[in-house]
Amino acid sequence: MNSLRAQLLLSYIVIIVVCLAVVALALLLLLRASPLLDQVTYRNLNTDVGAILATLEAEPLQNMSLSRLERALGQVAGRLGPGRRILLLDQRGMVILDTEQRLAVNTQPLQGAQVQRLPDGRRRGVISLPGGPSAWDRWLFVADELPIAVAEGQAKTLIVAAPRSNVPLVGLLAELVIVPQLFIAGIVGLVLSILLAVYISRSVAQPLQRTAQAAQAIAHGDFSQTLPVSGPDEVKGLATSFNYMVQQVKASQQAQRDFVANVSHELKTPLTSIQGFAQAILDGTAMDGQAVHHAASVIHAEAERMRRLVEDLLDLARLDSGQMVMRREPVDLKAVLGACAERFALRAQQAGVQLEVQTPDLPRLIGDGDRLAQVFSNLIDNALQHTPAGGRVTVRAFSASVAGGTSARPAARSPHLLTVEVADTGTGIPAEDLPRIFERFYQVDKSRARSGAGAGLGLAISREIVQAHGGTISVESAPGLGTRFIVRLPLDGMGR
Repeated sequence: MNSLRAQLLLSYIVIIVVCLAVVALALLLLLRASPLLDQVTYRNLNTDVGAILATLEAEPLQNMSLSRLERALGQVAGRLGPGRRILLLDQRGMVILDTEQRLAVNTQPLQGAQVQRLPDGRRRGVISLPGGPSAWDRWLFVADELPIAVAEGQAKTLIVAAPRSNVPLVGLLAELVIVPQLFIAGIVGLVLSILLAVYISRSVAQPLQRTAQAAQAIAHGDFSQTLPVSGPDEVKGLATSFNYMVQQVKASQQAQRDFVANVSHELKTPLTSIQGFAQAILDGTAMDGQAVHHAASVIHAEAERMRRLVEDLLDLARLDSGQMVMRREPVDLKAVLGACAERFALRAQQAGVQLEVQTPDLPRLIGDGDRLAQVFSNLIDNALQHTPAGGRVTVRAFSASVAGGTSARPAARSPHLLTVEVADTGTGIPAEDLPRIFERFYQVDKSRARSGAGAGLGLAISREIVQAHGGTISVESAPGLGTRFIVRLPLDGMGR
């Protein structure tokens, strides 16, 4: 009974039974107020009158005393059932006998009563008599003439009365021909309702069961599980969210596998080189001083490459875990960009690339100057690497108070943002590679083994640092025309 399906089914059955009980109660209340109740009472009273008259005709009651007749009728009234009351009237209509002894002699109980004559000559109607829940209550009666003379002609009319509410509902239902049909209809309705409740509870619980089964399969490594997007809006929303979660988990698992594979590959190449040249020194293959110097240079370069890879991996791990704390201090972005450009000036000159910096006076922002310098150094390094001789790399920065942008793309204007653009006239990035440019270990030029050029972690680290400052980084590129990276940073310190 702990399952959702069983609880829903039980709840539906309880609701159905309660509704049927309310309908049955309402039907009974309607029947009590229905004229059918009076019809049943009149029929029973008519039967009682017939039984009393038959008893009187069978007994030698001629000229018996009134007290003896009263005792006899009292015994008859006790056998008729609860609520029955017998009255006797004389020739003038005055009450001379009341089995409940509540009416005084010489009263006229039939005065003003609506009397209807029955086909067998008897009369029926409604009268007010004492003895009900209130001082005077409405009683139904059936009257007939006595076939015998009693107490020197005093008695003339016999009346049998019962309160209007005297007929029990069970007896009323037994008198109705339609009751069996109503009972059958109720049973059929109950069965159909239970079947419908089973269907509804199943339709509600089944998507949850499918979700639980799919979640268990995913926990065991089966990422092919998806849920059908069908049913009510809530079920569709759950299926859509679950499928999206599966895609994200699958992508995360794939990223982890790629991460391990890429790290292994990036470490394997320098380790192979280090091992080979070290072996050459050890076994005497590198005999002269020049060969030994070359081998040592390669070992040093590859070790430096591994050191940078390990540092980048540690930076990413600290950024992912939130352990890398960004300093919150005023940063002169113009000075940071100038220092980065100065660091790469000699390299740009040797490569025949024009490195231009456009940094007007900028407001200070709150952040970590060293980490921001790492971001812009990485962007300038990438731009110089992919720009051929005779090309140009431009670093521009502006705020809302400085006009910026080009005719193709106006610069964003916001009093709370600083925008830095690093643009080159290099080879550009293919459109299919742009969505993945910030992925870890992703390299556009996969055929080039770039010694000392990193392992494809620089842009991933740059994005993490920019986002830690509450900013955004994006890229625009066209093959053969160049690439532009846009960094937007809030002035108020890491988005807070």
